Amino acid sequence: MPWTAARALLLLLAVVLSAPGAAAAAGERPEFVIVAMGDSFSSGEGNPEAPGDYDDRGGERNRRVHWGPGGPDSDSHRCHRSNRAGPEVAANKLQEAFPGIRVTFRSFGCSGAKIVAPGGEPDLGGLLDRYRGVQPDGRPPMEPQVAQANAFLSGRANRQIDALVMAIGINDMGFGEILTDCVNPVIADCSTHEGTVQRVASGLAGLAGSYELLAKALRGEPVGAGRPSLAHPRPERVYVSHYPDPTRDDEEAFCHGRPAGDLFANLTGPEASWAYYNALLPLNRAVSDAANSHGWFEITGLAEASRAHGVCAEDRWFNTNTDALRSQGNDAALPFGLGLLVPASAGALHPNRTGHDRWADLILAQLSQQVGARFSLSSAKPRLRVAKARATVARKGRRTVPGFIELAWADPVSFESRYELEIRRGSSRQVVRLAADTTSYVHRTSGRAVYRVRVCGPAGCSPWSDQLLASNVRPDRAPTGLEASQGRTQGNVRQLRLSFTPRESFHTHFQVRYRMVGERRARKGRTATSPFTLGSLDEPLPVQGRYRFEVRACSDVGCSGYSALLTVTIEAQPDRPRPEIPAELPPGGLEDPRGPGAPGPGPPGPGPGPRGR
Repeated sequence: MPWTAARALLLLLAVVLSAPGAAAAAGERPEFVIVAMGDSFSSGEGNPEAPGDYDDRGGERNRRVHWGPGGPDSDSHRCHRSNRAGPEVAANKLQEAFPGIRVTFRSFGCSGAKIVAPGGEPDLGGLLDRYRGVQPDGRPPMEPQVAQANAFLSGRANRQIDALVMAIGINDMGFGEILTDCVNPVIADCSTHEGTVQRVASGLAGLAGSYELLAKALRGEPVGAGRPSLAHPRPERVYVSHYPDPTRDDEEAFCHGRPAGDLFANLTGPEASWAYYNALLPLNRAVSDAANSHGWFEITGLAEASRAHGVCAEDRWFNTNTDALRSQGNDAALPFGLGLLVPASAGALHPNRTGHDRWADLILAQLSQQVGARFSLSSAKPRLRVAKARATVARKGRRTVPGFIELAWADPVSFESRYELEIRRGSSRQVVRLAADTTSYVHRTSGRAVYRVRVCGPAGCSPWSDQLLASNVRPDRAPTGLEASQGRTQGNVRQLRLSFTPRESFHTHFQVRYRMVGERRARKGRTATSPFTLGSLDEPLPVQGRYRFEVRACSDVGCSGYSALLTVTIEAQPDRPRPEIPAELPPGGLEDPRGPGAPGPGPPGPGPGPRGR
């Protein structure tokens, strides 16, 4: 190959490979991108990917806990990020429910994260500020979760988040510190402890402003102070979750002195009640207010569903401190003052596997609705037609040329996964599956069949098209028994019903031809095409007189000859008599047919009563 030709070919290849979507395989499944951000609820704290083996005080015995992707030096480890967290479980279930799409999931959730770092602690942020993690390892703090999302999206062809799932706000209001006060044996009653009460009030007061700042960042607006905003198209939907209720037992009574021997046995019923009504309930209200203000979608129902499954319940959806110590070790020892250092785990009071699975179900319901709405085919009913038909040709001494019926339709959507074509012949039914982007099909056959087509995608299939009757055999014999009956008249147009008997089963429609007696040129009448009314036609005739009719049977490759003539006389419709209205009323008015002295109409009544059902 000459050098110039080789160079031209390489340039052509470069252009083709750099074109948008060139690397995507034909018919590739549409992608649905889910990103999770937030705190320990979002990351999966308390529900590690591979639980460790520790004793009741969190001492390692045979196996160390393993969090998400990467080893002990990964961000998953210092964030306690798990693939068993509700958002990732929901993403996996979404993929199973909609195999026609390709679900891409990425989590940046980190245990202990806040929306913004408190003043004077720049490395204790999360979403908009840097964060060192719940289990720091000496490395520099992680970038804000919004900045991490920007980095993830910048290396992708599809730079839009379809669903952003968040659980955030509980650390901004200091809920963990509030519960720590409530289980601290040094504090007699957290509900009356000045520091605890003040912490609740100040935490709730600052939530609205933090959510406002986060909403601006997610819209791509600058938020100042060197904080990041999403640099790509805003997410199609932002979901923000309510928090579950860990404060009650199996009977929905507030936890009091249970479970025995556990750190949470220090929690009394009045303290649990106070924490619920004064901290958790207002927190979920603040989440609702933020969702309403910023157009986010709420994930609700978990607080109600978990009400009989709190940390002190037998059928609990939350880890006790002992549960968490056994599975992930003593990673959050609590200094309670007076020299008390109590073994504790960061996974205490967090949802266990059952709790995350129930949360995943609520997330999945929202995501499924979004996917179903985006990829709905309810209004994508195809229109089917015969593009071409050819009869089978048998020639003496030569090879038979097989016939076919070629069907065609428009491609109504761009995300279909396949087409389904239904073929009915008599009592037999066949469904042919066709690849995406298919807009025609050649059915090699000889005879008559009924066809329907529909398009299928990630969220199911469209309605079937209207039935199409097609035939590639020309009828040889004309219909017989042509008869006529006169129908209704509208104005000067009389409706005539023609009936006849088909003599073959290869027809798809009939054609009528007629003329008035004395006319030389025939008029072509209506054509019946529906397979369910074959054998009868309604023909409008504008003038009375004598007509001659004939009919023939047709298919997609030709028609039979015309039937014998039928002569019909159409008579004029007599006018109906109209009542005479006098030009002017007599002096006494019209005579009452009931006779003199009949009562008048009287005052108006109350009107008609209720209609019967």
